[in-house]
Order: sequence, then C-alpha cells, then structure tokens
Amino acid sequence: MSTSLVSENLEMVLPTLVSRTQNLRIGKIQDDEMKKWISELKPEISQEELQSVLKSADGNPLKAIKSMENNLISTELIDFFINWARLTYKAYEKMPDLIKCSEDLASRSRDEQNQILHYGVNFFRNALLLNNQAQDLTYIERAEKDHVKNFAPLINVDNSARLTTSFEKTIGYLDRYANAKVLFLDLSIDFARNINAKNVNL
Repeated sequence: MSTSLVSENLEMVLPTLVSRTQNLRIGKIQDDEMKKWISELKPEISQEELQSVLKSADGNPLKAIKSMENNLISTELIDFFINWARLTYKAYEKMPDLIKCSEDLASRSRDEQNQILHYGVNFFRNALLLNNQAQDLTYIERAEKDHVKNFAPLINVDNSARLTTSFEKTIGYLDRYANAKVLFLDLSIDFARNINAKNVNL
C-alpha cells in the first residue's frame, strides 16, 4: 500500500522522510483550470469574488480554499470590525466605548472572533496595497472598498506589520483558550496605539 505526503515547503520535512519518498513537484494551476474547479466547488460564486480568489490563490488550490473561507465573513461582522477600528482611532476620547466593544468581541463565539481577526489581517494588507498603488493585487468586495480607501491613509509599512503580528498572535492565543476579555482589551489598546499617535500614552 502506498502513502502520499504533501508539503508546500520541502525544507521543513524531516530528511529521513524525504529520503524515503519519490519527489513530485506540482506547478501552479492555470487560471482557466482554477476557474472551472472553483465554479464546480462553489457554483454560487460571483464573477467578482471568483476574480478575487484567483488573485489571492496565485495558482494554489489550498490558498483558493482559504481565500473562499475568509470571504464567508458576514456583513454584520464586517460592520463590527469597521466600528471597532473607528473606536481605536479615537480611543484617547472614547476609551469607555472601546472597552465595551472589546467586551462585545470577547462575548462572541470563537468562530466569529477568528473571522473578525482574519478579516482584520486582510484589511491591513489591502489598505497597504492601495497606498502603494497596487490595487490590482487586492481582493476587496465592492461593498468594502470605501471602508478600505478611507482607512488606507492611516496604514503604513511599519504599523501594518505590527498590527498584523498582533492580530496573528491573538489568533494563536485564542486557539490556546486564553482569557478573551483580557486578550481583546490588550489587542484593542495595541490597535489604538498603532493607528493614531494621540493614543500612544494609553
């Protein structure tokens, strides 16, 4: 009986395992094939979303699946993130509201929390791309474009990297069942400090 081992990074596989395998490198899948596969997998997908998935996947089916999962976030959760972002910007004068928002986030299901955090990471990436005139590399639904454009001037290379790291660390802490109230209040304050210099002393 034969067994298949799939890896995106051969260097991370133990040499003892590599020595016992026959390596078969698979290149990028062409857009036409990806379009057909995605359309069969998700028949209800819109043309706009399909193009976004193709851009983000870059010929990689695993990235395509992850992109489609990230795009499942509801309008209500997107609105929550936008409101949260606005409160972090004005945290120096709206700290009680920001604390309440953090508590609201902490009370949500773990699935919703993860969706909001992953959305935030993509949001920072798209805002940074817009700032660098690389909008062709972004994958933003039409309804979100105005939010990203309005927020983009607040994002730069440095704070985008810091915010992305903070959000990804929080995702990891959630997986280890950290105290959600403490976790999201800390993240909110870090978000505020990185998005507006007026909040630096919080």
